[in-house]
Amino acid sequence: ATFDQDGERARHGRPVSKLLEELLADPYFGQPPPKSTGRERFGIEYADKLLARVKKAGGSDNDAIATATALTAETIGRAIAQWGGGKDDTAEVVISGGGAKNPALVERLAAKIQPRAVVLFDQVFFDGEAKEAVA
Repeated sequence: ATFDQDGERARHGRPVSKLLEELLADPYFGQPPPKSTGRERFGIEYADKLLARVKKAGGSDNDAIATATALTAETIGRAIAQWGGGKDDTAEVVISGGGAKNPALVERLAAKIQPRAVVLFDQVFFDGEAKEAVA
């Protein structure tokens, strides 16, 4: 499982709830912003371990993708709740990058942070692919 075109594989899988709770215990997710990470922490090795744990729990490849998608939406949602502007439920959350192109992730995030709205960067500013060139 390398790329989930339009979030279809996540939609056809089910997150493994017990594993999701264990993954959410990673201390990284509780660190205050600003923070950044990448493949050094959440790369292929992490993905392989996640897949193996899902398989051990009786899940499928699609369940692994659904679990990773749920993890992403949950951690973003929790960070917004904890550090994202207090009680202003009218604030919009603008997202960009690869995740913004994954409808399954966007839908999960929108459900998690409602009544705040999720807005795609491309819709309110300019083509997100050009962000680095503009900066």
